Amino acid sequence: MVLGCVSSEGDVMPPHFFEQGLWLNADGYVKLLDMVVKPWITKVAN
Repeated sequence: MVLGCVSSEGDVMPPHFFEQGLWLNADGYVKLLDMVVKPWITKVAN
């Protein structure tokens, strides 16, 4: 599975690849957003 994001300004986050067979619950997804997506958004927004 791959996660990618696009900002409202058109910036594209590099794809984040998950290991095969990984299962995420809601807590895991929120942690992923904090560890991967949030730093990218902060970097792009500055």
